Amino acid sequence: MHKILSLYRNELDKIFHRLTTWLLLGAMVLGTFAMGGLMRAVTALVESRMGMTSQYYDADGNLVDEAVEHRRMLEEAVAAERINLPLELAKYDDEGNLKDMESSYADYGSLIWRQADLAVMELCLEHDIDYYGSNFSSGMFDPTQAYDFRTEITTVMQPIAQQLYSLEFAARTGELTPGDQATLFLARRMMQLCEEALTDGDYSDWLDLQITSLPILYGNDAEGQETMRKQYEMLKQANPEGKTNPLLILPTIQEIGRLERSLQDDVEYSDQSGGNGVPLTDAKRTDLQNQLVVANYRLEQGYFSVGQTLAAAIGVSIGGYTVMKQTGAALLAVFVLILAGSTVAQEISTGSIKALIIAPVRRRKILTAKIAAIATTALGGSLLLLLTLLGADALLFRDEFSQPYIYATHGQAHALPFAAYRAAEIAVDFLPLLCWLLFALMLSTLLRHTAAAVGVSLGGYFLGNTLGQILQLLPQSWAMRFLPMQHFNLSGAVFHFAPSGDVQGLSSAVTGIASSTASAAFSACYLAVLVLCFGWTAYDSFCRKDLK
Repeated sequence: MHKILSLYRNELDKIFHRLTTWLLLGAMVLGTFAMGGLMRAVTALVESRMGMTSQYYDADGNLVDEAVEHRRMLEEAVAAERINLPLELAKYDDEGNLKDMESSYADYGSLIWRQADLAVMELCLEHDIDYYGSNFSSGMFDPTQAYDFRTEITTVMQPIAQQLYSLEFAARTGELTPGDQATLFLARRMMQLCEEALTDGDYSDWLDLQITSLPILYGNDAEGQETMRKQYEMLKQANPEGKTNPLLILPTIQEIGRLERSLQDDVEYSDQSGGNGVPLTDAKRTDLQNQLVVANYRLEQGYFSVGQTLAAAIGVSIGGYTVMKQTGAALLAVFVLILAGSTVAQEISTGSIKALIIAPVRRRKILTAKIAAIATTALGGSLLLLLTLLGADALLFRDEFSQPYIYATHGQAHALPFAAYRAAEIAVDFLPLLCWLLFALMLSTLLRHTAAAVGVSLGGYFLGNTLGQILQLLPQSWAMRFLPMQHFNLSGAVFHFAPSGDVQGLSSAVTGIASSTASAAFSACYLAVLVLCFGWTAYDSFCRKDLK
């Protein structure tokens, strides 16, 4: 044991006396921070673009000349009380001649839009609401931002006003059908209720109004009405004062609806629409029940995922922390593979291995010390990555969305603090990283050529992840569970209660492989077998072959 410890310390000295070691570790830290800064800039850009109508605002957030002129025209029109435009003029041109039917309807539609536009603009001016701005992203990326639900009301009022003025015009030019009369009554009532909601500023009343309008929007679709009614009721309970952007809350509510429907129909649906699903097994039913407990707990405690929200809004399913982790993990893997792939082959090529071989020490002890030194360095790199991620998250993203990991066992929800969750995530992913380490070391002892060992191991890492991503798109059969690339995202299997896109393993950092259908225990056992196979092959090659 004393000889192994001496060899171990000697190997550590050699590793940390290399300039390459410090350059690669520095690149990992700087690359992680740089990607975090880039994501912060992209987030700010997305927020600004989602938060204003680009047609009317420049890059600095100022109204362009066209919008200034448009606003002046509308303000003058409102001031001149020109809300009730003479819609009958749509039938005549400037000289008073009767237009053809197509031109008449085109102008008629334009006048209807203008009248609705003026009506909404008047309410915006009256209640100090930015007519051109959008409240779409307020509070999504920065919870300190105020969210004004009244912009929802003015957005909804636009089509209602168009329908109202269209039916009023039709009523003046002809007789309405009973259905149109009922629609006209509802449109007038909806406009009145919207104005009352703007005046009162009560978000719960506004959601109640949305519920009462469901028959208009969904007609005879009773199932659609019931689904939306449940969503509005849950939104009202989770956000009674309307201070949180509903876009943050709706993905969780929709997830609850999907899980409830899956449990009710005994079929696992992939989305809320209730399309083709997979029949539930007993184990899967228990898992879905726990997922439902987690989703309800997140809704009650106000833990909402920005990544989930972006996935629903603009198709981006990962947040800043995940992207930083992917970058840092890829750089850490490159460092470990270069280190492990060169540790034996380089010493053989330079002849320095002979000094160890002629010493009165068994070869297995020499290789054991090398593996322990490289594994210790990899573990230290993982800890450095964790500290870098936590620091970058706190500095760049102000720690606003650093939420605990919520999980459930036996129908009971539990919370793991954010730092402990991320530390456990790194610890879990050390097993796949160790697997790649021994794979590179095995190649180093077999090929005895540094460039070949490092090149093949790096190629296997990146191409294997890409192949794993492709395999996820194929039907999952029992045989695919035994493919190695299906198990490298071990943290995704262990922390499967995390929101979509929130967990990516260190070994799946580049392409973000989702966890396979296999259980976490099966994946861990599979990787442990790979570790033993790679390690045994490396020992056998190192101890049996001549080292020249």
